[in-house]
Amino acid sequence: MSQLPDIVELVPHRGPMLLLNRVIWAQEKSICCEVDISPQSTFFLPDLAAVPCHIGIEYMAQCIAALAGVEYWRAKKPIPIGLLLGGRRYQSNGQSFSAGTKLNIFAEELIRDGAMGVYQCRIELNGQQLASCQINTYVPTNEQLLELTTKK
Repeated sequence: MSQLPDIVELVPHRGPMLLLNRVIWAQEKSICCEVDISPQSTFFLPDLAAVPCHIGIEYMAQCIAALAGVEYWRAKKPIPIGLLLGGRRYQSNGQSFSAGTKLNIFAEELIRDGAMGVYQCRIELNGQQLASCQINTYVPTNEQLLELTTKK
């Protein structure tokens, strides 16, 4: 298997909104990404010395984006923009993700029907699950995206 490109080539987010640090591995329908929690992390709260756990939903959504990015990268196609439609049953066993930790973010495709997708996601620290959620996504066509962004 070929080496995967840097996360910035797989996920359309830029600047401080690119929350993932790297892809660890990717298969056809599943992926593992990594996030280093530090004072430089977006959404880091100095008083808490951590990132609040509800940011985990965005970590999961970006992990799904990375999975799509790998698929399109392997097919040598432009990587599309995807939308997070919603999440079901977000569960977390803590209040925050502490500084100095490396989180593993996992996403597995459950169902994909055209532009719609459903993924089971989880966040782990040293093999222990910290959070989980089922996430629904939508990848609009360029025409649909243009329509969404130009409506008044």
